[in-house]
Amino acid sequence: MTTQQMAGLKGMKALAALADSRETFLTVYLNTQGETVPADVQARLADLLWKAQQQYAGGRWEATAKLERGRVLPVAHAVRPVGPGLVIVSSEGAKVLESHSLPGGVEDRVRVGLGVDALQLLDLIDEHEPIAVAFVENDKARLLLVAAGRVIEAEHFESDVPGKENAGGWRHNSYDRHRLDHVHRHLKRVAEALEAFHGRHGFRRLVLGGPPEPLSAFKKELGKAVAGLVTQDIGMDAHASDAQIAAHVGPAAEHVERTAEVQVVNDLVVAAEKGQGAVLGTAPTLAALHDRELHSCVIDPHAELQGALCPACDRLLPAEAIRCPDCGGAVERVDLRGELPRHLQNRQVALELVHGDAASAMWGHGSIGGLLKLHKH
Repeated sequence: MTTQQMAGLKGMKALAALADSRETFLTVYLNTQGETVPADVQARLADLLWKAQQQYAGGRWEATAKLERGRVLPVAHAVRPVGPGLVIVSSEGAKVLESHSLPGGVEDRVRVGLGVDALQLLDLIDEHEPIAVAFVENDKARLLLVAAGRVIEAEHFESDVPGKENAGGWRHNSYDRHRLDHVHRHLKRVAEALEAFHGRHGFRRLVLGGPPEPLSAFKKELGKAVAGLVTQDIGMDAHASDAQIAAHVGPAAEHVERTAEVQVVNDLVVAAEKGQGAVLGTAPTLAALHDRELHSCVIDPHAELQGALCPACDRLLPAEAIRCPDCGGAVERVDLRGELPRHLQNRQVALELVHGDAASAMWGHGSIGGLLKLHKH
């Protein structure tokens, strides 16, 4: 087993990408929030592994569950409550045995099946996606990359810009034009640096801050691609530290994210009720997925999503299904949360995870739905 360490965004994405693997995996999530005693965590892990072996007894994954439990148990003593969550993935076929602490809490869960059970990883990735901050003044600027309320990279700029003069007349006007030209060059330089910053980090959200005058001028210097990533402006004192800005951005960005999720669900429900390119509920959504008509799938990651799977066809079906409509074979009961990421990745369907008020709005619709692909006529 690799040495247990806190998984960063890159590491979580690499694990989540294994959802589409054709090898069988044992995936274990353990909530270690508030845990301090390694022996307690190790005992809970052993209990989860035993329950998994019992859960899959008599089924097609019985041998795999026993094999992977046997691979993990000998090294379980090395597990430590380093962060609020823990994930272990094991696959003899893929030659993988890894343990990672996670930057957020997770639900205790164990699954054996094709690919990694990636939903909780995808949820953490979404919640810990870095946010870029550009804080600009007339002669200074800073670019920050913020994740989970912490600054993970910072660039500071300072330009030689003349100060304001109080004198009037022609000389004042000429001096003012000279000063504004320096400010413009400074802001242009920062905008170019921000483009490069985006090229290196690929952030999807950008927050802007600074005094109104330079901030307004700075927005005009932004390229279309970067300007399209701006989610909000923040009001922060110019003397605020990088850490203070990061602490302020986190809650503000979460509010923006939750608001956007509510809008996504509202649009989805309206479109589905009008029959305009959207579906709601397990059966319609899985049918659209099977028919390759699904463009994006919206789910509440914490809801119970029971379904069925045809082992022969690898087709997901509603929980009430008894036989596969394609091959007529018997189906097995599955938790769709463990199976959907694999099927969505395989068909290149986007996944939208919703929380809070947006998740509540999905309860009456089975906590699952999706937008359909647009067809040109």
